[in-house]
Amino acid sequence: RVGVGVLTLLRANASCLRTRWDWEAVLSVLQNLAGMGPAAARPALEALTFVVRDEGRVHVTASNLDLLLQALLAFADSVLEPSSAKTRTVADRAPGPNGEPPLTGPPSEAEVRRWQAWAGKNVMALMHALFTRLSSWRGLPARTLPAPPPDAPPGLAS
Repeated sequence: RVGVGVLTLLRANASCLRTRWDWEAVLSVLQNLAGMGPAAARPALEALTFVVRDEGRVHVTASNLDLLLQALLAFADSVLEPSSAKTRTVADRAPGPNGEPPLTGPPSEAEVRRWQAWAGKNVMALMHALFTRLSSWRGLPARTLPAPPPDAPPGLAS
């Protein structure tokens, strides 16, 4: 319920969150929901997706960027943590194509790895969206990498 409540709050009032403290309160809740069961984590990830991808509104600011990254990393950790991945794999099992009930019992290692790959892609897509937003900020100095030393191996010059 908390994850759904935060999602509803953000959809209705995200533009009212203006200070770092406002964002810290909301994003710390999302970060804590990341490690919980699928019923809490799924709407929390959807809420985080809303903050990063809400077109036409700028919710990602310099004052909340680090908080967004911490929340995203919490979701990445929850995908990689084995017991959490097993729990979520079982919860995300879908009925078969002909309407037969979903599988029961503990998931196989292959099933957990497939789930981790799928969930990891979602988290990575969200990270990519965040960094794409960052690249569109104006007025930020371009970050350049230092030149490699003259004796560096051939792959480092690019």
